[in-house]
Amino acid sequence: MNKNMRKTAGLLLLCFISLFFLSAIKKNSQKTSPETSLSIIPTPFRMEHRNGTFTVNSKTRIKIDSFDKTTRDIALYLASLFKSATGLILEIDEFTTEKNTKNTISFSTSLN
Repeated sequence: MNKNMRKTAGLLLLCFISLFFLSAIKKNSQKTSPETSLSIIPTPFRMEHRNGTFTVNSKTRIKIDSFDKTTRDIALYLASLFKSATGLILEIDEFTTEKNTKNTISFSTSLN
Protein backbone atom coordinates (compact mmCIF):
# COMPACT_ATOMS: atom_id res chain seq x y z
CA MET A 1 0.00 0.00 0.00
CA ASN A 2 2.85 2.38 0.79
CA LYS A 3 4.29 1.77 -2.68
CA ASN A 4 0.93 2.61 -4.28
CA MET A 5 0.68 5.86 -2.29
CA ARG A 6 4.14 6.95 -3.45
CA LYS A 7 3.25 6.09 -7.02
CA THR A 8 0.01 8.10 -6.78
CA ALA A 9 1.78 11.05 -5.15
CA GLY A 10 4.44 10.99 -7.87
CA LEU A 11 1.78 10.90 -10.57
CA LEU A 12 -0.06 13.84 -8.98
CA LEU A 13 3.18 15.81 -8.74
CA LEU A 14 3.89 15.11 -12.41
CA CYS A 15 0.37 16.30 -13.31
CA PHE A 16 0.79 19.55 -11.36
CA ILE A 17 4.18 20.25 -12.94
CA SER A 18 2.73 19.57 -16.40
CA LEU A 19 -0.20 21.90 -15.77
CA PHE A 20 2.16 24.61 -14.56
CA PHE A 21 4.25 24.45 -17.74
CA LEU A 22 1.21 24.25 -20.01
CA SER A 23 -0.33 27.32 -18.40
CA ALA A 24 2.95 29.24 -18.83
CA ILE A 25 3.09 28.28 -22.50
CA LYS A 26 -0.53 29.33 -23.04
CA LYS A 27 0.03 32.67 -21.28
CA ASN A 28 3.00 33.48 -23.54
CA SER A 29 1.06 32.54 -26.67
CA GLN A 30 -1.74 34.98 -25.80
CA LYS A 31 0.32 38.15 -26.11
CA THR A 32 -1.70 40.72 -28.01
CA SER A 33 -0.88 43.50 -30.40
CA PRO A 34 -1.41 47.13 -29.34
CA GLU A 35 -4.62 47.24 -31.40
CA THR A 36 -6.27 44.50 -29.37
CA SER A 37 -4.85 45.41 -25.98
CA LEU A 38 -6.59 48.78 -25.65
CA SER A 39 -9.44 48.78 -23.16
CA ILE A 40 -11.97 51.09 -24.76
CA ILE A 41 -15.72 50.61 -24.38
CA PRO A 42 -17.38 50.59 -26.80
CA THR A 43 -14.68 49.22 -29.07
CA PRO A 44 -14.03 51.76 -31.85
CA PHE A 45 -14.95 50.76 -35.39
CA ARG A 46 -11.50 51.92 -36.50
CA MET A 47 -8.38 53.07 -34.67
CA GLU A 48 -5.33 54.61 -36.25
CA HIS A 49 -1.98 53.95 -34.58
CA ARG A 50 0.99 56.12 -35.47
CA ASN A 51 4.56 56.35 -34.27
CA GLY A 52 5.44 59.02 -31.78
CA THR A 53 4.02 60.44 -28.59
CA PHE A 54 1.06 62.56 -27.66
CA THR A 55 1.30 64.98 -24.77
CA VAL A 56 -1.85 66.45 -23.30
CA ASN A 57 -1.32 70.07 -22.26
CA SER A 58 -3.29 73.31 -21.88
CA LYS A 59 -3.45 73.72 -25.68
CA THR A 60 -4.97 70.28 -26.31
CA ARG A 61 -8.46 70.40 -27.83
CA ILE A 62 -11.20 67.80 -28.07
CA LYS A 63 -12.71 67.86 -31.57
CA ILE A 64 -16.13 66.36 -32.28
CA ASP A 65 -17.89 66.00 -35.62
CA SER A 66 -21.17 67.49 -34.46
CA PHE A 67 -22.68 69.08 -31.43
CA ASP A 68 -25.37 66.46 -30.96
CA LYS A 69 -26.09 65.76 -27.31
CA THR A 70 -24.54 62.28 -27.14
CA THR A 71 -21.24 63.25 -28.77
CA ARG A 72 -21.01 66.42 -26.69
CA ASP A 73 -21.76 64.49 -23.47
CA ILE A 74 -18.95 62.03 -24.26
CA ALA A 75 -16.53 64.89 -24.94
CA LEU A 76 -17.57 66.65 -21.72
CA TYR A 77 -17.07 63.44 -19.75
CA LEU A 78 -13.57 62.99 -21.19
CA ALA A 79 -12.74 66.62 -20.44
CA SER A 80 -13.92 66.15 -16.84
CA LEU A 81 -11.69 63.07 -16.47
CA PHE A 82 -8.68 65.07 -17.66
CA LYS A 83 -9.58 67.96 -15.35
CA SER A 84 -9.87 65.73 -12.28
CA ALA A 85 -6.67 63.81 -13.12
CA THR A 86 -4.46 66.68 -14.28
CA GLY A 87 -6.21 69.97 -13.54
CA LEU A 88 -6.21 70.79 -17.27
CA ILE A 89 -9.36 72.26 -18.80
CA LEU A 90 -9.66 70.98 -22.37
CA GLU A 91 -11.80 72.97 -24.79
CA ILE A 92 -14.32 71.17 -26.98
CA ASP A 93 -14.60 72.32 -30.60
CA GLU A 94 -16.52 71.13 -33.63
CA PHE A 95 -14.53 69.80 -36.59
CA THR A 96 -13.88 72.38 -39.27
CA THR A 97 -12.29 72.25 -42.69
CA GLU A 98 -9.04 73.26 -41.01
CA LYS A 99 -6.33 70.70 -41.78
CA ASN A 100 -4.35 71.30 -38.58
CA THR A 101 -5.20 68.45 -36.23
CA LYS A 102 -2.12 68.80 -34.06
CA ASN A 103 -2.68 68.37 -30.35
CA THR A 104 -6.29 67.25 -30.75
CA ILE A 105 -8.31 64.32 -29.50
CA SER A 106 -10.90 63.61 -32.20
CA PHE A 107 -14.26 61.86 -31.97
CA SER A 108 -16.26 61.09 -35.07
CA THR A 109 -19.48 59.16 -35.45
CA SER A 110 -19.12 58.80 -39.22
CA LEU A 111 -17.84 55.54 -40.66
CA ASN A 112 -15.50 57.24 -43.15
